[in-house]
Parts: sequence; C-alpha cells; structure tokens
Amino acid sequence: MGLAAALAIALAALAASCGGAVGAVDAATVDAGSANAIDAGSANAVDAGSPDARPDATPDAGFTDRCAAPSDCAALGAPLTVSYCKGSSWSCVLGRCTWECRGGRTCTRDAGGCLACDRGGGALPERSCPGDVCVEGLLPRDGGGGSAEATCARAFLVDVTRCEGEDVALRTGETCTLQSLFTGAPRGVLQCGPCQTVLGP
Repeated sequence: MGLAAALAIALAALAASCGGAVGAVDAATVDAGSANAIDAGSANAVDAGSPDARPDATPDAGFTDRCAAPSDCAALGAPLTVSYCKGSSWSCVLGRCTWECRGGRTCTRDAGGCLACDRGGGALPERSCPGDVCVEGLLPRDGGGGSAEATCARAFLVDVTRCEGEDVALRTGETCTLQSLFTGAPRGVLQCGPCQTVLGP
C-alpha cells in the first residue's frame, strides 16, 4: 500500500472517531463561556447590529426585533450597555426593538414627519422634527467628537445621513435614536437596535 493511500485511510479513521471531518467544529457545542468562544471585541466577532447577529446565539430561538410596544422586546434579553447607561431598557422605535439609555418608549412617525416617542402615563410624546438641531451637536460633521465607547464593532457614524433632534437616519434605511447623557459636556449615546455608541469626549 502506498504512503498516500495509508495516509488517506488514517485520516478517514480519525475523522470517523471524532464524529466528523477533521478540523470541523460543531458550533452548537462551543459554549459562549468556553476558551473557544469568539470574543465580542475581536475582529472575528459578529456585529450585534448586523442581520446575522443573534443575542441568544440559539438557531431555533425564532429571533425577531419587530415590536408594537417595548414589552415585545423582552424575549431578546439585555444586550451590552455602555458605562453611562446602566439602567438601559428596550424601546420600540418605528416597529423595531432599540436598546435605549432611557428606554420604555414607543416611537412612531407622525403626520408632520416627526419621530414622536411616547412613554405612556398620559405624558406628551417627546418629538424630534425635521429641521431640529441634532442632540448636543454630536455628529462629527457638526463639530462633535467621535465614538468614545461602543457595545458593537459596527461603525454606525459612517452610515448617518440625517440627524434631527433624537432622530438619526442611516443610509441602510434604519432609524436610530440619539439621547443626551447630560454630563455637562456635549456627550450622548447613539442607539441602533441592540447597539449603543457614546459620542463626545
């Protein structure tokens, strides 16, 4: 028997004893806390804002970020939160779950094109309308600083096409919110789906 044939038989036997092809890794067996898990901050991490990201990493979980109210987002769990926003919670922004520093809002687009966010309890909606100055003037083109802290690797700022008050539009068609952190410096948090990005010094 030739060396190549012997090597092929040995590799086939090894693969059979391992339950699959040599070098293959069954993703279902890699625990998020194990040494083989991909660190969320690594270059190989899946961005939580991408369509491929799944907060619970369970293929059969029926993941959806669609909502009619903040309570519809509870099944998504709690994503990472920036250090300024320990009390973050879900809001429902234009029918999508958005992890906000001051969450619990249901945001819709009114007849005037404003983003109207209702906290319930009879309070007037918080409105961001066309022509409103971007919160804290925080987008780089407005003289604001760049990102100081982020929970996702995605560079959301490069996709921003419009900012009016808290209403931030991305070229992807997504709507994000921008809330002031009220720190005494021009600083806020951009919130896109499960991702938060601190803007300012």
